[in-house]
Amino acid sequence: MSLLALLVMISACNADTGADCTVMGAPAGIAVQVEHTAVAAVDVKACWDATCVATTVRPEPGHGETTGEIAQVTDIPARPVTVEVSATAANGATTAVGTVTVNPVPLHPNGPQCPATGNRAKIIISADGTVLAG
Repeated sequence: MSLLALLVMISACNADTGADCTVMGAPAGIAVQVEHTAVAAVDVKACWDATCVATTVRPEPGHGETTGEIAQVTDIPARPVTVEVSATAANGATTAVGTVTVNPVPLHPNGPQCPATGNRAKIIISADGTVLAG
């Protein structure tokens, strides 16, 4: 493929918005912030309408706060979602249990001038084991 053909194709991708929108995305789902240091795994179940998606997040050992962990929920909508959370320690003991309602928002990793790449919400497991919407 010639360089000219490649440049024409890249330009065509930006024709709809007039912006420099790349294929860079951001994972859709639920960001899990863990402030309780004994948490080894977080089971997350997100439900909306008649759909439920369950997944497990494993915070990296030694990190008291893990804002970078994302519970992958690809089709999470930009409207209220009920999230059931159960966190366990390495020995299997339950450290936190709770249900919260979150409001996912569209992700625009290339800026607001580009189309959203998915939706994301956030939950927090506080140091005392309380589950909160972020």
